[in-house]
Amino acid sequence: MSMKSTPTVAARILKFLKTGADITESQAQSRFGIVNVRARMSELRQAGFAIYLNEKVTATGRTIKTYRLGTPTRLMVAAGNTVLSDPNFSPVVEYAAANVARFAGGAVPNRG
Repeated sequence: MSMKSTPTVAARILKFLKTGADITESQAQSRFGIVNVRARMSELRQAGFAIYLNEKVTATGRTIKTYRLGTPTRLMVAAGNTVLSDPNFSPVVEYAAANVARFAGGAVPNRG
């Protein structure tokens, strides 16, 4: 008998964000059943995904914050390339590579 692996919370959030939709903290909590949304977004960022937090004003004039998946700016890409090419940053690059590797195949550790 084989067991199917279930997607982790961060992987499910990533799949949702890849649809182009954005999500508020309360929506993420209710939709994915997690308490610490910021931690899951931090995991995704550390794995190399451009997760942005934006403010929106609703029709009622209320300001809300939403997370979305975006494209990194040229400055961010340039900074990353600078770090990758500088041997002084090799411990940082190794740490980042380990975080990226956790997402290989969509698998993300579930800590939330």
